Amino acid sequence: MHSGQDTLEATTTSERRTRVEAVVHGPQVSPEEEERAARVKEELRERLVQREVHQAAKLEGKLTEVLYRMAVQKSGPEAGRKILERLELKRELRDAELQGEPRVFKHRRDADLRTEEPVWVSNEVAEISLKSKEGLHKAIWKSEEGEPLMIDKEGKIHGVYGMDPQTQYRHEWLAGFISEALSRGEEEPMVPATVIRLVDGRIGSAQDFVDGVIAATAQEAYGFSWMDADGKQLQLLSAMDYILENLDGKNNNFMITADGKVRAIDQALTLTPAPLHESEQLIRSFPLRLQRKQPIDQEVQARLKVLFEPQISALLKEVFNFALRWHSNELFDRFQKRVQELLEKREFPDYAFLIKDDEKIFNEGLGWAKTQQLISIRGE
Repeated sequence: MHSGQDTLEATTTSERRTRVEAVVHGPQVSPEEEERAARVKEELRERLVQREVHQAAKLEGKLTEVLYRMAVQKSGPEAGRKILERLELKRELRDAELQGEPRVFKHRRDADLRTEEPVWVSNEVAEISLKSKEGLHKAIWKSEEGEPLMIDKEGKIHGVYGMDPQTQYRHEWLAGFISEALSRGEEEPMVPATVIRLVDGRIGSAQDFVDGVIAATAQEAYGFSWMDADGKQLQLLSAMDYILENLDGKNNNFMITADGKVRAIDQALTLTPAPLHESEQLIRSFPLRLQRKQPIDQEVQARLKVLFEPQISALLKEVFNFALRWHSNELFDRFQKRVQELLEKREFPDYAFLIKDDEKIFNEGLGWAKTQQLISIRGE
């Protein structure tokens, strides 16, 4: 028999359902008993997701406290005020009332290995509007139930790249948390503010809306290539893709703003439990391809060093445990080793694309960029 505490420790959609069903499972019951059992299941599910939202918010608060002290000590009260404003933005993203229905612009697609069709997946993505003090606040919503599944030839259900089924929203949140730590509270984090929240009873990630375009269309939209965007930010994104083992850092999964700033979105396939040899092979990063074998800027190195500050490191370990559960120890070790590697070598690895078409697309983008300047810098 499962205790209430055991039930509250359930961590994935499938595990929640299994444990909840264990609580209410029994012999043949009457319709009235079935109805009561259904209510119990729903109440337990609500407790689980509310607890998860609360835990994520609590961890965000801890990071704010650490960054606030660091920023005020270094730069004064004004720096601390900006950090508190960001915390307020997160509260709004998490708690504000939904206005209207989510506008779905990308639909979920599972990978069914029992068919002859090509295997590719996509998750459901929607735009939501939230009521704020200043009007409507737009955000990008990715629900747990909208995440794709892998169905093997025996009909068994799996997550992608060794992930637990329908936990990608936690990876989105974790990448945002690490990005905020890297910002040191001094600059806008690379990943837009991201929280775990409920929308119509469903749990998922909500990310602050970015006013920009995907990198692949920057040339058409702004007249300059994404390769000509802010150099330090491109280096920081390259470092993030490497330490987070990003498996989907293609040029439509990060954004460029009109003033050339870089923002990282679509972080669901970061820090996956895929075996280490596979994760090494599968890292996919257009920024890292641009920066390969280049010296790492001192400012970027300083940001990476923050991840080893005792308070930050201890908090990150707690965050990994929350977001990645039984995979956390292995992935935290891999994460730290990659950070240490970049700091020791002080240059980016000799990265090459696994997918040939990526190299073709990259070279087309290189033609749009300041080709002669890049050739001079790279010594080619």
